[in-house]
Amino acid sequence: MFAQSARLLASVFAVSAKSRIPILAAAIALAVSACTSPLPSNYVRSADPSAATPAVVNSSVVRGYISQRPVEPGSWLEQNQNVAPRQKR
Repeated sequence: MFAQSARLLASVFAVSAKSRIPILAAAIALAVSACTSPLPSNYVRSADPSAATPAVVNSSVVRGYISQRPVEPGSWLEQNQNVAPRQKR
């Protein structure tokens, strides 16, 4: 691992000064990106037993289910009128 890093570092410094600028810019950008903002308060207080938590809601897994069984073909005119936007009056 160290030998690979040493070869990479040697190859960076072996290039011309003009080619080194984008590499250094990328290295600086990578170093600055490590400076992130602090965690939100709900993450920081996750170990606090007295911290407020949202209520648990129990919902059915089949709520909103509509049967998709095959049916006889309907009238295209009726189908189009059912899905068309309503006309403003």
